[in-house]
Amino acid sequence: MSKDPKTQQPRLAELAIPVYVGIGASAGGLEATKELVRSLPTSQTLAYILAQHLSPKHTSLLVDLIGRETSLKVVEICDGITVEPGHIYITPPNRDVEMSQRQLSLHEPRAGHVPKPDINRLFGSMARDQGRAVIGIILSGTGNDGAEGIAEIKTAGGVTIVQTPSTCKYDGMPKAAIASERIDIILPPQEIGHMLASLVDAESADTLPKPPDQSRNVYDQILDLTHRSTAIDLTNYRVSTILRRIHRRMAIRQIDRMEQYLALMQADPDEVSAFIRDAFISVTGFFRDTQVFSALEKMIRQRVERAPDEESIRIWVPGCATGEEAYSIALLLQEAIQDTGRSLTYRVFATDIAPKAINKARQGLYRAEDIEGVPPAYLEKYFTPAHDSYQIDRELREHCVFSVHDATRDHPFSRVDLISCRNLLIYFDSTLQERVLERFHYALNPDGYLMLGKSETVHTAVPLFKPHLEQVRLYQRQEYPG
Repeated sequence: MSKDPKTQQPRLAELAIPVYVGIGASAGGLEATKELVRSLPTSQTLAYILAQHLSPKHTSLLVDLIGRETSLKVVEICDGITVEPGHIYITPPNRDVEMSQRQLSLHEPRAGHVPKPDINRLFGSMARDQGRAVIGIILSGTGNDGAEGIAEIKTAGGVTIVQTPSTCKYDGMPKAAIASERIDIILPPQEIGHMLASLVDAESADTLPKPPDQSRNVYDQILDLTHRSTAIDLTNYRVSTILRRIHRRMAIRQIDRMEQYLALMQADPDEVSAFIRDAFISVTGFFRDTQVFSALEKMIRQRVERAPDEESIRIWVPGCATGEEAYSIALLLQEAIQDTGRSLTYRVFATDIAPKAINKARQGLYRAEDIEGVPPAYLEKYFTPAHDSYQIDRELREHCVFSVHDATRDHPFSRVDLISCRNLLIYFDSTLQERVLERFHYALNPDGYLMLGKSETVHTAVPLFKPHLEQVRLYQRQEYPG
């Protein structure tokens, strides 16, 4: 965590897409928010959404009060408004707010003595909607609202910032967020704006096309240290992707030169772990992308219908993260087998390089926010309420085998009918993509299928796969030519 930020604001590079900044505050938060707003960069990259706890019975003056502190455009949120950079959006009294597809929607708050607006609800929706492009900030306030939401932002690959508790009028919310152990940066509010500029600059696609010649050796040393510490070999990963992760960590730790960051990693093993966590953020969810799962459901049902009696259907989900996609596919298999009355068994092998993600997947326990994509009929049939979470049906869990596994180097599975590997190849350069696709070809049965992410193709291994439904990146294995 950084506690001694630079006082000079670095250059802010303009990105092709906005970065969305959620700000949560409660008691004592108005003063902190004013200090923060005065430091915000005048950028057309950053968009801000403020959730300040307010009395539901009083008209808010926040738009006027905040507007006096900045040249950014300050507006009150109306239902369906599209978030634009260079704006600060203020949540109205007695309303919760969520983000979906860059639009904000207003909702009735939960009944009872609960914070209004609900910061957790806003932050969670931002994390699910925009992932890495989100920064969460917690300012002064009582209670613990925002702690869960800030953890969701971090899990989705965003950056998390909290006001230094000693500068707070009320330090309950900042301390609760810090206790979540998902905070990147602790700063006084007047210094957070400079940090935002530095973070956005670190993510710029224009500033980091490749390692400078003079720092290439340092870059290689960072990869070597990471390999020795974690057994994860980043040599053939996309250089631009890894560089952005390095520079983001440098910005978080307030380090200017890559040599300094290498020294920090050498001295602090926890920083190596933090770098790896930031480098591999898996975007996952139950039934993520309706069109994709519609195609998968049809293909799985056809496979079940033509399978010989007593056969075992085998699925592999590399890069499974916390297991949502693996369970979604297992559920489709279970439904197809039951509907057709076939006497079949099945196994879903779900793998990832992150042990913590695999442990969570094995538990099969998910919060209400995590299961929003599950159709109601499946929710009732396969999920059991457990306090404030939902437990996956035991029988379904027993069909899923979760394990730590590196698809780039560990021995692949075999006799597999379907591999669903969405948004893993995007991390690899063309050489490593080709190697992994060859492994997938080996793993699949002669008529097996491969599902990739929407930004991925099999162009580096065209002879090995043919399009089945290319619009959803579903391919079928074919034999080597000749």
